[in-house]
Amino acid sequence: MSLTRRTLLLSAPFLLCSARGAGAAQPLIALDVWRTGNSLLCPPVLVDGQLGFAGDTTAGIIDPNRRAPLWERAHGLAGPATFRPRPAPGRMIVGGREGVVCLDPRDGAELWRHAARVQTGVPTLGEDMVVFGDGAEIVALDLATGAELWRFATTPDTLASYAPCLQ
Repeated sequence: MSLTRRTLLLSAPFLLCSARGAGAAQPLIALDVWRTGNSLLCPPVLVDGQLGFAGDTTAGIIDPNRRAPLWERAHGLAGPATFRPRPAPGRMIVGGREGVVCLDPRDGAELWRHAARVQTGVPTLGEDMVVFGDGAEIVALDLATGAELWRFATTPDTLASYAPCLQ
């Protein structure tokens, strides 16, 4: 099964639908359903032609041609994953208000983890880093190792919740 722009993904359970025909009034046809260990899911993301997902308890990868997820594991965040997973070559960043975790999209192995000091905002991926807000600071981590590259203080008593822009 190939994913096209007419494919719609609904979550909890993971439901893959397609709008058949050209008109917007066409009914949705269920193509497949995958159960995950989540009651809520973030929007999915394409990871090397497969679907990366994260929810309130687990993260994983679904191959649209298989009946069960390729892998699914507890993400281990202190709370739910609240942001769409971020794909990078050999990496899938899963994040929530309590921190981010980097998983190997091939097997779900944890590559690194970073706990929030205050509250994590939406992550942005650069060529070799992941950047996000943490309370009133913007933080950059090395994408390969999770090591902190830099931290920049913004306006006190604010939360840097939105994804930073990178140039």
